[in-house]
Amino acid sequence: MDLNLGCPIDYFTSKGLGAALARQPKRVQRIVEEMVRAVPGVPVTVKIRLGWNANALNHLDVAKAAVDGGAAAVVVHGRTRDARYKFSADWNAIADVVRSVPVPVVGNGDLLFPHEVDTVRARSGCAAVMVARGALIKPWLYREMTEGYRDLTAEERVAIYRRYVALALEHWGGDERGRVQVTDFTRWHFGFWCRYAPRRADGSWPSMQERESIDWTQTPLDRLLVRQDDAAHAWLAERLLAGDEIDPESAPPPSSDDEGRRRAGVQISG
Repeated sequence: MDLNLGCPIDYFTSKGLGAALARQPKRVQRIVEEMVRAVPGVPVTVKIRLGWNANALNHLDVAKAAVDGGAAAVVVHGRTRDARYKFSADWNAIADVVRSVPVPVVGNGDLLFPHEVDTVRARSGCAAVMVARGALIKPWLYREMTEGYRDLTAEERVAIYRRYVALALEHWGGDERGRVQVTDFTRWHFGFWCRYAPRRADGSWPSMQERESIDWTQTPLDRLLVRQDDAAHAWLAERLLAGDEIDPESAPPPSSDDEGRRRAGVQISG
């Protein structure tokens, strides 16, 4: 059972939840104690950020409070709440937590390719890693971690997206209400899926924190899947839900503004 003190969303922090709760280490300790008492035999873990902002870093205090309360492990997202996702994760700070508590520490932040996992684990000493955006951008990331890097074609990526839609329909149901839910979530996911970029031709790797240009795309379907505009995402979601063929020539054209921003690597949606 995990206590999430990492959520930065204003709606929750305004209620004292998520990252806001981590501003009170003693209260965190009491909450963890009660959770441990309520679920005997079930490991309780706590996810934290580095602090509220760069002037209020308290990750070591919160991690120690969680462990004093009985947490079996601590997950550390290597950014502050105010940083959101604007800056690279600080794996040195995660290493500080590893050295400060006697329980396993799971590191989190900016993992998009399998080789990065080995690098940050060696650098931080963390027992394991957690991925979030990486798995949203590349749902096959977990397979890469066991089988190695995979450079998927556009057709292979579409097959994975179709599988998502099938599972989502199974979960929410195929009635009108369920299909609305699946449509909304699929469009949301395209805001991440469109960020996929393979290893560069020179052997270097894209960064989680930077948008790639579209110069790597080779086919019309590639170029459609990297579009970041809402019109493309809505059109793709409709095709997937209907089980239709995805013909890039039939997709709505991007606006001139969207095209310019896309080529510059600027986020349009997602």
